[in-house]
Amino acid sequence: MTEQQTTKKPSRASKFFKRSVLCLRWLFIFIFAALTLAGLFFQAPWKVITLFAIFLVALTIPPKRFRKYFWLTVTCIVIGLAVWVFIPETDSDDWKPYTFDDELAALEAKRAIPDDQNAAAIYNELMETYDSGDHDLDFLPDKIEGLTYDKPWTEKDSPELAQWIKDKDSTIELLVVAATFDQCYFPVSNNPFDMTRFDYKRSLGDWAQLLIRSANYDLGQGLIDKGLNKTLSVFQIAKHVYQQSSMIHYLSAVAIENMTLSKLNRIIIEQPLSDEQLELIEHHLQKQIFIWTEDWPRTIDYEKWIAKQELLPTFYQVNPNGETRFSHDPMTHVRNSFPADELPEETWLQKKLYKLFPISLWFTCPPLSEISKIIDDGHQPLYAMTKPDYVWKERPIDTLRFFDFSTYLLCKWNFKGAIELMNELAEDMHYMMHNRYLETLSRRSVARIIIALKRFKNKNGYWPKNLEDIKETIPDELFIDPINGEQYIYKLNEDNFTIYSTGKNKIDEDGQCQSFSCDPNDFDSKDFDWQNPKPDDKMFWSNEPKWYEIEKGKDNEKAVSIEE
Repeated sequence: MTEQQTTKKPSRASKFFKRSVLCLRWLFIFIFAALTLAGLFFQAPWKVITLFAIFLVALTIPPKRFRKYFWLTVTCIVIGLAVWVFIPETDSDDWKPYTFDDELAALEAKRAIPDDQNAAAIYNELMETYDSGDHDLDFLPDKIEGLTYDKPWTEKDSPELAQWIKDKDSTIELLVVAATFDQCYFPVSNNPFDMTRFDYKRSLGDWAQLLIRSANYDLGQGLIDKGLNKTLSVFQIAKHVYQQSSMIHYLSAVAIENMTLSKLNRIIIEQPLSDEQLELIEHHLQKQIFIWTEDWPRTIDYEKWIAKQELLPTFYQVNPNGETRFSHDPMTHVRNSFPADELPEETWLQKKLYKLFPISLWFTCPPLSEISKIIDDGHQPLYAMTKPDYVWKERPIDTLRFFDFSTYLLCKWNFKGAIELMNELAEDMHYMMHNRYLETLSRRSVARIIIALKRFKNKNGYWPKNLEDIKETIPDELFIDPINGEQYIYKLNEDNFTIYSTGKNKIDEDGQCQSFSCDPNDFDSKDFDWQNPKPDDKMFWSNEPKWYEIEKGKDNEKAVSIEE
């Protein structure tokens, strides 16, 4: 038998195994090549690109006999990491999450005021007996709830509400006293996850509505001075909320101010006010209770601090000597921020795997000395939006709408990219906030225009035919709508008038405004024009019947038909 005949042919299983290994090798090569190119394209950290490049080179360039040493090295590294993960840390108690308490202390020092000048001292006293459930007014029918909130009313309309108002006399008196303070300061907790810091925001909103209903009750009894004073006290509450630190407070303040301006317009138009009372209202309207270019940077300061305090303590730790490192336990910051009973219990394996967290951070995050500067630099475009000469773009708010996987690619696999993504979302949010600010400025200007209209009516016995009739009585800038730089639309009817803004699109749509829905199907509709949403008028005053009056009329018609 010859040697050639004794050589065994490879079995089918052996051929399949070799082909599988070859395919697997080329699959690895393709994957690491793709990841390396993607990392370069998306500007991934150099450490990540280097790792992919090492694997790509090790799988292609070295001869086959040397590749086993590469995989042996990789195996040793993996085993070493596994051993390190399961070895208990002896210095864990010396390392704490890195926090930015000093930055918060510096921000708070700018706002601190003496207790005897701080309206928050009175609000805190009221908070001791505050019960949010007591302000739900579940005992009121919807129509009565709408009537008493919007217009003057009497005990005949709702004896229960009248008694509820009387039971709150001591609270109302303290709120009126608090409104005499010019400043209000609630300290900010160094725990950004502490939602109790917003408790007083809800209470101030409830107290503002309490004052409004009480003021309408006084007006229903003919006590104009008393009702007007309570309404102007709500205006001061809005100022107090503006002085707080976050965007949430700003939105709450805008809501309270707009509510107050709406009630003041009704008082000015429908009540027999004297010249002194009109001057008192005008004096309050002339106060600059919030200025975008001066006050909004303070909000950005706090939002920037929150970004640092929420993110970085999870990534970095510091010891008593001031040395820093990537966090070996990212959950430490979470445990320190939330009560223990609100967190799920962690398994032994989860605690061990947390030690792998700093390895991923080493590849994707910069040192702590750089990371704070990245956040500071990332907020510079937001500060630019507070400048008087900033050019606001005429564009829809679409980043949130199109937030999908492709948006994640903007992160570029690194922390800086994530900050850029956050700031892009923040720019849209600030754009929306500025639009709210412009609308509020319009409401203030219109309220002063309505005062001039009322003075004209008191003098002549009828409402002006157009705004030209009062041009000489108030400053010219009040007639320019901050929303669009155009004139307000004033339309006189039989016994009253309407006045509104034509909105961003500058088209007179008879005071109509398209309501925005939270239903995503509405935004996806082909009929929704993101570039030119219509209509977008802002109605500031109209004597059209309210919803509760319309329903009441329908109910009366039904009652008459039944009796007939």
